[in-house]
Amino acid sequence: MSGFPTLLYKEVLRFWKVSFQTVAAPVVSALLYLVVFAHALADHVQAFPGVTYLQFLVPGLAMMAMLQNAFANSSSSLSQSKITGNFVFILLPPMGAMDLFLA
Repeated sequence: MSGFPTLLYKEVLRFWKVSFQTVAAPVVSALLYLVVFAHALADHVQAFPGVTYLQFLVPGLAMMAMLQNAFANSSSSLSQSKITGNFVFILLPPMGAMDLFLA
């Protein structure tokens, strides 16, 4: 028996509690970057021949938002557990490193 399902359930509940911050904030942030940089640089920069600056910018902004969000979610979960004092209860059970990582 592993603690994976319980830890996964805990993390999914935490994710849903901050779902607006998890989903809406990166979208708004990426849209703001898109509006500012596309408006300021679209006429002056051409990334590659035949590729507009907007077409060049959108995939990078999407990846930036996903990577920032992935790091922020995992780091905030660990920080919050340490501050509230329940991080010890995650480390005490005999769970493998893979269970902790995947959950």
